[in-house]
Amino acid sequence: MRKIFLILTLFLGLLLTGCSNSSLEEISLDVLKAKINNKESFVVYFGNNDENVLEERLSNIKDEYNITAYKVNATKISSSEKLEFQTTIDYETPSIVFVINGIDSSKLSHVTSTDTTKKQIIARLKDMNFIKN
Repeated sequence: MRKIFLILTLFLGLLLTGCSNSSLEEISLDVLKAKINNKESFVVYFGNNDENVLEERLSNIKDEYNITAYKVNATKISSSEKLEFQTTIDYETPSIVFVINGIDSSKLSHVTSTDTTKKQIIARLKDMNFIKN
């Protein structure tokens, strides 16, 4: 009986902490700026510690299609840094942003809804030429 209680307690603890299986490399805002200045093309997820649905979907797609994708923890960005940086990328949290040759593709192309399915994200990645048809 005690073992069952212990197992249930561990399971509930994992469930409540929301384990993430993300393979996205977390990068700082300074590293992101450097990649933009180097005119690199990549996908970046802006998120926080509370929301990880889009992150997990992007992580799965990254692994499946071998695309370059990163994560920026928005909780580590100060208000003044966000104001300054939003002239480069005007992001929401959570969102998936497509950077092509160092330029934000457009706020209209960002994925911001947690209701967006994996299939819809893949279609957007194909539209943005990150996944070849």
